[in-house]
Amino acid sequence: AWLRRLLAAYRHRAQLLIDALREHLPEVQATPVSGGASCWVRGPDWLDAAELARAAVELGVLIEPGSVFFNEDTPPTNYFRLGFSSIDDAQVAPGIALLAQALRALAPPQKT
Repeated sequence: AWLRRLLAAYRHRAQLLIDALREHLPEVQATPVSGGASCWVRGPDWLDAAELARAAVELGVLIEPGSVFFNEDTPPTNYFRLGFSSIDDAQVAPGIALLAQALRALAPPQKT
């Protein structure tokens, strides 16, 4: 019974995360969560997720840069992981809104 409740809570929180990403960060691609406690995200090609992690932590948001998970000489720098297992439901959307703020602050200037 406890595992069923835990899985239901994680499914719900994962959906909250995906919904928040769609609302606040439409420029990223999230891999649908199918089990587990984190979500893989592909940011724009220009993104350095390590820089994003540093900027986000200043706003109270923790992400995990994804380059360490690639077995390549030059791994992509625009992937990151978002863990959600220990985040309260009510903090998911505000946290993603702050992450969006951090990402946009790093964005290169738009060409006009």
